[in-house]
Amino acid sequence: MKLNKACMVISLLLFSPVQGEEDYGGYLDFNVEDIYAPESDYQVIIDPKHRTVLSAEIQSPVSGIYKHMGDSFKKGDILIQLNDIVYQSNIKKAKAVLNRAKVELEAKKQLFQDNVASLFELKEAEANVAIAEAELAIASRDLQSTRVEAPYDGKVVTLGIEEYELPQPGTELIEIVYDKILTAKLLVSIDMLEKLKVGQYFTIHLPTADRTITAKIARISSVIDPSSSTFKIEAEIDNSDQKLWAGMKGTAQFEQTKNKENKKEP
Repeated sequence: MKLNKACMVISLLLFSPVQGEEDYGGYLDFNVEDIYAPESDYQVIIDPKHRTVLSAEIQSPVSGIYKHMGDSFKKGDILIQLNDIVYQSNIKKAKAVLNRAKVELEAKKQLFQDNVASLFELKEAEANVAIAEAELAIASRDLQSTRVEAPYDGKVVTLGIEEYELPQPGTELIEIVYDKILTAKLLVSIDMLEKLKVGQYFTIHLPTADRTITAKIARISSVIDPSSSTFKIEAEIDNSDQKLWAGMKGTAQFEQTKNKENKKEP
């Protein structure tokens, strides 16, 4: 019985007369093509221009953490300091070895000129100087690695280490971002392929910030995704006022090329 009633309701819905244009005041202000036009909205994800994870290059205890989550910094600022006592000593040792090798080389040159030292001994002394210089360069690099410095102006996202811990080479220490310029990433329909160019501007609406901003296309992918018939574009957003946040989502709107031409007169 219930099934018969349901069938009757469906039949009434299917065969009921559809309201005509007069019921809407004579206006149909859009058509299907306008709704699904290629220039419609596209979902956008906002990323920082640079997002970097700095890792330990040497093994040494953490002696100081100078920037924490959310802190801003300038290029060259020390973010994390590792204990450098051993590496300072290695520098002194490497310099002493290099100085001794240079003195021995000068002595060998003089002896070679006096036909006392052989050519082999002279070349061996030259090799010792080169080896000592290489060891000094390595020691200097290791000492520099005890200071984790900021490669650009930015902010700290998160820390991966605590003070006094002993990180191994390759351990992630700190994640940072440069967000004075943001990157908008989106997939666009293949219909827009010939309409978009590098350097072109378009608008992005960010609901969470209740703002509509302008972005400039910086890169267009050279490959189309065959499964979705879309291609990727990346655009730059000026965020020098720091009012936008990486991770925001929004919708991109490209300039409409179609006009609403099917508006009917009453």
